[in-house]
Amino acid sequence: MPSFINQLRALMVVVASIGFIGCTDTGFENDDVQVSQPPTPEPEPEPEPEPAIIPPPLDDNYAAFESRQLKDEIFYFIFVDRFSNGDTSNDNGDPETISNAQLNTFADRGFHGGDLRGVIDKLDYIQGMGVTALWLNPVIMNQNDYHGYGGVDFLKVDPHFGTNDDYRELVQEAHARNMKVYMDIVVNHTADIIFYEEGSSNYRDTSLPPYTPTTSPENANVKNPAFLNDLSNYNNRGSSTFAGESSYLGDFFGLDDLDTTQPDVIEGLIDIYQTWIGEYGVDGFRIDTARHVQFDFWPQFSPAILNYAVEQGKPNFSMFGEVFEQSDIAFVSSFTKAGQLPSVLDFPMYGRVRSVFSGGDNVSSLTDLFNSDDWYNDADSSALDLTNFIGNHDVGRFGHFLEADNASEDEMLPRSMLAHAFMYFGRGVPVVYYGDEQGFTGDGEDTGARADMFPADLAAYQDDNQIGTTATPANDNFDPTHPLYLGLREFAQVYRAHPALRRGQQLAQSVNSKVLALSRVIPNETNEYLVVFNTDSASNGGAVNSLTPNTSFEAIYPANVGNLSSDATGVVDVTLDGLSFAIYRASDPVPTSSELGVNISSPAAASTVNGNVEVVANVTADSLVRVDFYVQEDGGDRVFLGSDYNAPYRVYWDSRLASAPVTNVTFSATIDNLDGTTEDADNISVGVDNRVFDHVVVNYENGNNRSQALLIGSSGESRGPLPLADGKVTLGLSAEDTGFALYFEDVDGDNFSFDMPVFVDLTTIFASLPTTAEEIEIFVNNSHEVSLSDNFMGGSAPATLATTPDAAAPFGATAIYVRGAMNDWNADSGWQMEYIGNHTYKASNILNQGEYAYKFADEGWAADTNFGGPFGPQGLNSAGDSSNLPIFASAQGIYDFYLHSVPTDAGTINFHQVLFQGAVTFDGPFDQAELYVRGVNGDWSANLDHQLIYQGENIYQVSIGLDAAEQAFKIADATWEVYDFGLEGGGQLTLGEPFVLEPAGTGGDVSFSVDSAGDFLFELDANNTATPSLTVTAQ
Repeated sequence: MPSFINQLRALMVVVASIGFIGCTDTGFENDDVQVSQPPTPEPEPEPEPEPAIIPPPLDDNYAAFESRQLKDEIFYFIFVDRFSNGDTSNDNGDPETISNAQLNTFADRGFHGGDLRGVIDKLDYIQGMGVTALWLNPVIMNQNDYHGYGGVDFLKVDPHFGTNDDYRELVQEAHARNMKVYMDIVVNHTADIIFYEEGSSNYRDTSLPPYTPTTSPENANVKNPAFLNDLSNYNNRGSSTFAGESSYLGDFFGLDDLDTTQPDVIEGLIDIYQTWIGEYGVDGFRIDTARHVQFDFWPQFSPAILNYAVEQGKPNFSMFGEVFEQSDIAFVSSFTKAGQLPSVLDFPMYGRVRSVFSGGDNVSSLTDLFNSDDWYNDADSSALDLTNFIGNHDVGRFGHFLEADNASEDEMLPRSMLAHAFMYFGRGVPVVYYGDEQGFTGDGEDTGARADMFPADLAAYQDDNQIGTTATPANDNFDPTHPLYLGLREFAQVYRAHPALRRGQQLAQSVNSKVLALSRVIPNETNEYLVVFNTDSASNGGAVNSLTPNTSFEAIYPANVGNLSSDATGVVDVTLDGLSFAIYRASDPVPTSSELGVNISSPAAASTVNGNVEVVANVTADSLVRVDFYVQEDGGDRVFLGSDYNAPYRVYWDSRLASAPVTNVTFSATIDNLDGTTEDADNISVGVDNRVFDHVVVNYENGNNRSQALLIGSSGESRGPLPLADGKVTLGLSAEDTGFALYFEDVDGDNFSFDMPVFVDLTTIFASLPTTAEEIEIFVNNSHEVSLSDNFMGGSAPATLATTPDAAAPFGATAIYVRGAMNDWNADSGWQMEYIGNHTYKASNILNQGEYAYKFADEGWAADTNFGGPFGPQGLNSAGDSSNLPIFASAQGIYDFYLHSVPTDAGTINFHQVLFQGAVTFDGPFDQAELYVRGVNGDWSANLDHQLIYQGENIYQVSIGLDAAEQAFKIADATWEVYDFGLEGGGQLTLGEPFVLEPAGTGGDVSFSVDSAGDFLFELDANNTATPSLTVTAQ
């Protein structure tokens, strides 16, 4: 056990023994002496246990908060409502405002009482862990949302959390402890105040006019500042489906989506957040839902905020955005480059940490990720600035992942400690989620990861196990002797004492499938550090390639692992106990490279590039070197692109930042041996062609006489299939596609036959496409060669995919579902896919017109059955970090989803298509509004599976599978604003008998008991739209 933990626990024993002085036996005995006995006293109540002593602040003369960069921080993320209740007088908010919800500690989405005063009261506890920066979830005034992400007054603290003076005091008290405060801000949306006169909230794409927005009279001016009450400052297009344009134009879970292209909105949001810097002294922002904001907002907002902070004496003010995307690193990195944000939360890292440290996957998953770090290299930031986390308030806690991945009881604590160590000592900035230092586990996802640190009343929290302790969330959980708290304190001490472990360049290597090694060094400032992680339960190790030959490596942490040495080639033999890590420091500096040479190997000279351009340098060197990259547009200045310290030496340049879609640029590179010697590469000049084409004309030689063609873009969007008329078809493209796959097929009902797919790389096409071309037209011959000119040559028919009608189900007994925005990402029985033979699964269901995001996955999101994008030559991605698939439903109707999993000699190809089966009308007497059964099975959302379908003659029906439970529901539109029907005063219905519904204001919840789970038919008779009748029948 680390020495500090032993010392602190010894101190606790001493304190405990002092507490019992005066209670020991005197040793006096005299049986002959008679004394009068006083009356027997009443038994005294058991004394309250003495609170554990919070360890003192780390006394390491750490840099003052004003001078620290983002990469010097250790964050502690606090969910304020669930952290500490320091002022019970504000538990019920303010009855005179819109934020007047009562305390409800028995509801997972209710207010539990935590506030800013509670955070102030616990600053010593936080500081004792070595934390240097606080990140608090939003505390501005909300519409009774305990989580804070639906703002109403953006300049005022919510009364449940305290006052603006409390916030100012918190910042001042944190600064007095040399800690920063980062504010969680929202620019994407406000509270859900707006509703639509049309009575619907399904997404309307930009080919249609937006909805007509309105508010209730009492809420017409409820937001602050005033520009937020102007309904024209919102996109007003209905609920986001998290696919395509709806991802940034749609309402995020119903919250009012701001139009961040409007000058008043841009200026207003800048003014709001400059106020919190100038008047309250905040040190940085975490930005919620950054990926859902119109992208052009960021290059305007970011510089305005950062420059203002400098004017206010905060040169190291920083920001990191929430870009919830685990696989598309090109997309994630665009926010720190073109978007000009200093940092983003590292969602790709989070997914890999779970798979390796909890799931036991190969550590190469992490080294593969680190090989993508070059995407983040630019002139003022790199992957070193990313903010790391291993669990949070949305995805769940790392302790929950350990339980879900079936870690043994003995391994829970060491695995959690090891994952946290990786978060601290791998590249990036550590973010500890409140409660993780107390071993919280939870039930996963959002509400399951938001347990109270003070004693919880909610049964779903009380029954959680905690790692490293017998306590549960039913107890107070501010224990400074918890092994995770003490471990994180020690990590902080090491992190703060050794700059290379937070600022150093990183070179990663897989020693074997279970052992990961990192070299960390700040060139010209520090010697090399080796950080080695053993994710195996047993002792493991191997040969680690260091940068420093013929030297000793001193054990920095833990001290008892012993020192090591490197041989003449720099190899260090390392063996570690199971589920442990160690940090070593070289005694000598990294030697200077005696060889130095560089040339640019990609892109090729005189080629044509577009999109994100990979600029690669071949390097001759025998030690650590730095390569600097530059670009110069014709007639422009030479612009620094970024640096790289390890192979492959490269940066990615977004060519869409050029001054024109078609232009010419020159790339250059310089190698530096870090001791003053440099060499320049020969310049490479290329053409840039960023024209966007929305379709491709395909000519197919079609030796097998296929009847139709399917195109699947690299984003994973399936387009078609469309008929092949004489071997020719026009298929859609999107601006996001860097390539696409073509599937030529025949379809007979649910029986498919395919030619082998053809994958087309658009970069290759653009390299040969004339600059005067107005469309892309390609030719594909029977050998599946692709050309811009006729290449048909007869000969053998194309190879085919070997489909077998009676083939076994590719995934055995594992059930596969369509999971997405259409069903709240659940594994719903209505979206379970049926295996229909021929290596094919099918699900059919109703979609409203609009865009959706979805995946194909099993019930537990297992990595090998979690199919999404990006789409490549082998089809769908199923590495556990797949991205969402987009679909645009052009009309209300029934859609057939197919997942094909076809084996080939080169491996299984997993691909998909979505076919429109036919239109379904929802029109009816309620002005074409969509009506839903809301509340059954505890689901009060406008779930598409619960939408009433118009049958004609004023009758609506829907069949819903119900759980055996007491059910409660209402009939309402998607907004609750236009139609909201229930029973007068609430009440029980009788199955099989019609009952009259009452409108909102008089109609309460309808309830009934389901004794046995099964399907129930809900039939709404709307002959009287003011008071329709409903009959519920067991099927």
